Amino acid sequence: MTPTSRCQGPRALAALVRHDLQNLRENTNLLEALQQQITVLDQQVEERTKELRQRNEQLQQTMDQLKEMQDQIVTQQKLASLGALTAGIAHEIKNPLNFVTNFSELSKDLCKELREILQKQRARLEPAQADDIEDLLATLEQNVQKIHEHGKRADSIVRGMLLHSRARPENASRPTSTPLSMNMSGCLSRPARGRTPRSI
Repeated sequence: MTPTSRCQGPRALAALVRHDLQNLRENTNLLEALQQQITVLDQQVEERTKELRQRNEQLQQTMDQLKEMQDQIVTQQKLASLGALTAGIAHEIKNPLNFVTNFSELSKDLCKELREILQKQRARLEPAQADDIEDLLATLEQNVQKIHEHGKRADSIVRGMLLHSRARPENASRPTSTPLSMNMSGCLSRPARGRTPRSI
């Protein structure tokens, strides 16, 4: 081996080492740059995910509000239909009910006239017959009085139905003690009093 070749061996090895070190530094720089890019991408992905989550929450809230508004509209339509139906029924009931209350008033007056006639003609009748007529007349007066009272109560119920049908939907949606419910409860809780007419 010549002296020149002996000198070239360490130089070549040193050059090779320097080249490897340079490549290592470059690779290290590339790895650091790649790591930085990965960190930036992770941050961007996290921000986009957070933004999408917020948008989804907003969209869900909007959908819930739309569903609630739709339910309110359906409820208001049902209440409007129910109010119209109730008003129609109440008007149909009110006319014959007026006849009931009016004729009960007339029947009360007729009972008074019959009692006056009975008192005048009592001397011409047999005592048993007069007592029977008196008893029947008393029963008739009680029945007419009950017809008049329940007719008035029914008229109050009809008025409550009309007021209830004209109520605004937002007020009608709240369960309150209306005249209709109170009068109906009164009719159901009070048994009819009076004497049962005897068969003749």
